[in-house]
Amino acid sequence: MPISGGSSDKLGNRYESLWAVDQLLKIIDGKALELMLEPINREESKGIEFRVTNINGTVDYWSVKRQTTQAGWTLALLTATERDGRSILGDLIEHVRRSEKNHGVFASTLGAGELEELRLHIADPVVFEDRLEHSPALDRKFRASILPLCHGDVEAARQLLARIRSHAADEAQLRDRVEDMMRRLLWDASGEQLDVDKVRVVLEDLLIERLHTSIDRSSILRALEAHNIRLRDWAIENTVRLQVERLCESYVTPIEEERINSSFQALDGIDEILSVDGRPRNRKTLIVGSAGGGKSTVMGHLVESLHRSGVITLPVRFDQLPDGILTTRELGRKVSLPESPALVLAGISAGAPCALVVDQLDAISMASGRRVEL
Repeated sequence: MPISGGSSDKLGNRYESLWAVDQLLKIIDGKALELMLEPINREESKGIEFRVTNINGTVDYWSVKRQTTQAGWTLALLTATERDGRSILGDLIEHVRRSEKNHGVFASTLGAGELEELRLHIADPVVFEDRLEHSPALDRKFRASILPLCHGDVEAARQLLARIRSHAADEAQLRDRVEDMMRRLLWDASGEQLDVDKVRVVLEDLLIERLHTSIDRSSILRALEAHNIRLRDWAIENTVRLQVERLCESYVTPIEEERINSSFQALDGIDEILSVDGRPRNRKTLIVGSAGGGKSTVMGHLVESLHRSGVITLPVRFDQLPDGILTTRELGRKVSLPESPALVLAGISAGAPCALVVDQLDAISMASGRRVEL
């Protein structure tokens, strides 16, 4: 039976359940080991929704609060005491204090700006003291709210806060993130399109069924397999990899046919895009030029160089896509991929460098009314 105020009540809050599902997907992805929804031990369950054990041995204690009636979570709000004398941040600090491997996580739709401002300067004690000295308002809040929880010890407070972090995401953002992870990690063995709502319900049911007990990767996959949902292994989905290769080849070939002496001519600007090893210098690059200025040659050289350097590359030309595309999944299916191009790249690259190349971006325009839906 759930203990008083248990997580079966808390999971009725869609926002809190989404964070728990998010962490179960993290376990499937191999980035965490196990999750326990409200540990049975009262000290471990105090003020948290769930506990997550990570692959590096650290343990995250998650406190999730959907929102506050104020503009954000100030230090005063986070340390405001209830009738039992406890507070949100006070409980997290107690979890962190019990063991050096413990970390606290506070998640909400609204940010904890003052907490994060402290954390920006917390790695070095000299820098931390200097920041407080030059910000009297932050120093007052720190001394009024945090120090009482740390017996007045500034250095102890700094070390404890270094292991507490906050996340801010509204429900729509969190749901999109969770659904993208589901589509990248899972598939429906019946051949139907993956029903992300069905996956979420299965995982929420598992959380309730395994209340107070550890949930690891094998138990999550068993629960999903009972509903014909399987782990997607991009490493063996050769047809997807071959299609990405074909898209790359079909993009470069027409440009190759216009080469002089069968080679790309060096153009100004390519060194600003790629480093000497043939990989992108930046995570995002926009190539702009007038008509006839050589953009296609630069793009062809870019795709060829990325491919030659072992970077999985997926080029998409917006001027060659049919009308009526409203989602990234539809975009992927129009080029014979099972999912959004970004999710396919993330899946088959498995953490290695990859690049999405979008050509003819000017084929869409809200100003001129061209392909606005795309």
